[in-house]
Amino acid sequence: MSAPTYASTIFQHWSKFHQQRELDQISPLIIPADFSNYILLIVYLVLMRKLPRLSKVPVFLAIVTLSGLSLRSSRTLGVAYGVIVGISSSVCVFLSANLLFLHEPAVDLKRMITSNSNTNHAGDSKGEDKQWQNMPSSAYERLFWVLDLLGSLRALHWSHGQRQNHTPAARLARHPMQTPSLLWTICKLLLIYLFTDLLKEIIAMDPYFWGYTEHDPPDYIKSFLPLPALVQVYRMLVAFATFYIALDLDYTLSILLFANILGPSVAGTWGQEWAYRPLYGNLDSAATRGLQGWWGAWWHQCFRFILTAPTNAIIDKLRIRKRGVLARTLGVVIAFLISGAIHACGSYTAWGQTRPINAFTFFALQPVGIALQIIGSWGLSRLNLMNKTPRQIRRATNIAFAVIWLLLTFPLLADDFAKGGLWLTEPFPISVLQILGLGSQARSGELGFDYGLHFQRGSSWWQTGLVV
Repeated sequence: MSAPTYASTIFQHWSKFHQQRELDQISPLIIPADFSNYILLIVYLVLMRKLPRLSKVPVFLAIVTLSGLSLRSSRTLGVAYGVIVGISSSVCVFLSANLLFLHEPAVDLKRMITSNSNTNHAGDSKGEDKQWQNMPSSAYERLFWVLDLLGSLRALHWSHGQRQNHTPAARLARHPMQTPSLLWTICKLLLIYLFTDLLKEIIAMDPYFWGYTEHDPPDYIKSFLPLPALVQVYRMLVAFATFYIALDLDYTLSILLFANILGPSVAGTWGQEWAYRPLYGNLDSAATRGLQGWWGAWWHQCFRFILTAPTNAIIDKLRIRKRGVLARTLGVVIAFLISGAIHACGSYTAWGQTRPINAFTFFALQPVGIALQIIGSWGLSRLNLMNKTPRQIRRATNIAFAVIWLLLTFPLLADDFAKGGLWLTEPFPISVLQILGLGSQARSGELGFDYGLHFQRGSSWWQTGLVV
């Protein structure tokens, strides 16, 4: 099976984008028009105290409609950013449902402001080092309160974040961790850049990452990985490393901007020392709890508020025991179904012949794996084998099960994103390996970087803005 070159595959995506745009089958992502769903949510939350409660329903339906329109037609020239269109639109819908129907933001949600902040806000004093601020009465202050709420994915300094983080924000404020220095952050970004450059070289030499998932591996891979199963493991590790490093890049850039450059005096709580705990948890959780520990404690928790709010509402409504088996089962299943839906939307708005159902299935299978491991552990306990097994063997078994289950299921997601062109994005305009003559010939051609921001003045207001 033959495949085009790395460069020609990218040009095919660009050609398809321009062709469909000329036929009005798609429209480019325009800022701010294509984020009008978020704008509407922000405006409503700022004005909600002056609006009738029944207005929630039409506002939510409008947000769903705007998100649906973006899902249907908005696309980007940068192939990886097409995934972001779907994820962003779906997240807005789930976030709106949480804030409009499952929570009363003015009552349920509070943010913590430490005494280190230079801004003075009224709040309920709970100690010398912190203040809990309700939704302010002033519309101007409320705007920044709402922006902070929507922008704080990990919610370390919010009341709803206290239940989902192992170390409460109040304790972190009293005993803050050391903020990474500017030099440390720059050094880490440099390492991320070099590692990303290396990953891009690997991707540029393997047609699998261009979307040809059934293509034979390059000869250099066959020479040291003769078995197809080993090739599959290798490709999954590269795909996972790309996910991992991309998320870490975004998080480290946030530290650089808010903590190292702006600081608390400008960025407020976002510049505080304790606001930047490591993105990923302790990998030891996978050794103690297996697949459940991998997802629940080690993997990033950026969407935890969105994923857990429906379960908490169901538990409160039906008065289910919060730490019971039913409550925990609902929590795991619902969280992964929502996550699957979000990533399926990202698959839908990506280029290529994607199958969003595959992305959804990957996440839907994770509760199955967790259940199998829990049942297996229960069975061994009933046979009185757990106590007889050395602790190190139990830990190794937990890790082995998590790794094997992920390797078996991850191709559903990785293959789909490969077909959607996710791995083709060039994150940096300059490659050190190419400059040093150590890079592959695949990336040495004139690919260009035509996925920057361009200002477009359209015939209508919604066609005017920054085009991605």
